[in-house]
Amino acid sequence: MNQVQSLTISQARSNLYNLVRDVNNGTSYVKLTHRSGKKAVLLSEDSYESLLETMEVMAIPGALEALAELNNPHAEWISHEDLMKEIGYESV
Repeated sequence: MNQVQSLTISQARSNLYNLVRDVNNGTSYVKLTHRSGKKAVLLSEDSYESLLETMEVMAIPGALEALAELNNPHAEWISHEDLMKEIGYESV
């Protein structure tokens, strides 16, 4: 996402169609502010789903380390067949 807009709810209401179009084009997300000081965010469904997926993966113990290992150029790789044998699954 390239651009962040910060608007009051009244400002967003008057331009909602264009804001939704912009966030769905992936060009921005919008911070909505209320006079009470509370805030919300308008973003595309794709961005929302991506954030949820990232949070789910990061909640898995050891996930960050496993992802880091994927980027390790010195990591040892084994074949799918060898992995299945290692975990005790033998094909029939």
